[in-house]
Amino acid sequence: NYALEGGLCINSKEVDCAENLGKPVNSQDIVQKVTITYTTEGGWTSPATCDWECQENFALVEGSCIDNREVPCDEDNDNPAHSTDTIVNVTITYTTIGGWTSPADCEWICDDDFFLNGESTACVECFVDGDCADGNACNGEELCDDLGLCNAGEPLVCADINVCTDDLCDPETGCYYENNIDTCDDVNDLTENDVCFEGDCNGELMTGVCGNAIPVGALPYTTSGNTASRPNSLEEYGTGCAADTQATVDVVYELTVEEGVEYQIQVVPTDGGDLALNLLGVCGEGEPCIDAANGGGAGETEVIIGVAGQSGTVYISIEGSGAYELSIGIVEQPDEDTVDPDDILPDDIATDDILPDETLVDEEVVDEEGPDEVVIDDVTTDDVPIDEEESDVDIVTDTTVTDTAVTDTTVVDNEIPDEAGDELPGDEDTVIPGADTGKPTDNGCGCSLVF
Repeated sequence: NYALEGGLCINSKEVDCAENLGKPVNSQDIVQKVTITYTTEGGWTSPATCDWECQENFALVEGSCIDNREVPCDEDNDNPAHSTDTIVNVTITYTTIGGWTSPADCEWICDDDFFLNGESTACVECFVDGDCADGNACNGEELCDDLGLCNAGEPLVCADINVCTDDLCDPETGCYYENNIDTCDDVNDLTENDVCFEGDCNGELMTGVCGNAIPVGALPYTTSGNTASRPNSLEEYGTGCAADTQATVDVVYELTVEEGVEYQIQVVPTDGGDLALNLLGVCGEGEPCIDAANGGGAGETEVIIGVAGQSGTVYISIEGSGAYELSIGIVEQPDEDTVDPDDILPDDIATDDILPDETLVDEEVVDEEGPDEVVIDDVTTDDVPIDEEESDVDIVTDTTVTDTAVTDTTVVDNEIPDEAGDELPGDEDTVIPGADTGKPTDNGCGCSLVF
């Protein structure tokens, strides 16, 4: 396993490495000494392959030796705002001393909606305000500043502060408003069911206030109610009312009256409240009262009695809080057929020339209000024969009770007048004033109020 080399028997030696046949283009072997060995059987071994390296001014890139290549352009090129680099590949070269050269700067273009200024140094949006208009009036008017940039306008505030309109905006024309039918509040305590109509909030005037008073029906009239949760529809009153200012809740009725008729208006608190009555000719704030009643105190009945001075409508305002019963009626008037005592003929005249064959006495009439008994004088009945010359006349006697107590007063119905032509009122109830009737002497009215 030795070989004779230079007069020496050796089994190893140093030789140059073998050429590297697989090295890339533009490369070269790195020649180095390698050891080979000898065997008798095999002889000398082959030297190892040389390493390689790129030649001068070439660089190893991905297993190849190159001196140039394509790379993207440099985006760090100080391009202006609102611009975008145009990315392209550029060639760079390699030198052993300097290495790779830097790529060239990318070119840039202005972004959409921007354009170069006059010096081509910046990208701008505008030269004048009109360049900024976006065609939408709702977002305001855009303005161009000194840097050539558009500034957003102030958006339109479409609000007419009207709950009965919908606030809208048209990009072409700007704000506009459409009426709605929403529920609303007309800020009027005297209305209810408020709703929008044609841009305005309107409610229905609630019942029991001026303009929509509760009508009084046929008399006698009685109704119950409660002022709780009612509004204070009337607060300031004029002269003659329960008070100048009545800052309480109320309810208003309207009554149609006839001239000369006496009416009684009464309100009774049914839960102990303190109520007042005001009678007005005109329903409204500050109007004077025809009459008023507010002297009873809590739980007490208030009453107004008066004669209507003319036909028309009057208004009854119940002031105060609580439940009540309202009653309205016509005060009973004396009979209209009352006659003056001077018109009553003496008894002897009424019975002149009546010659009955038989005389009957009418039944005794006693007035419950007076102590005296009234006895009707003898009067001929229908079936009593009379003289032939008067036989064609039927004599009828009625039993009549006068409306009021009378003293020593004769009541005669349909008696036959005497021949002298003296006549008694026919078929009338006759009351002779002067008896103790219990009424004032003003013909039974007992009133001084006129409304």
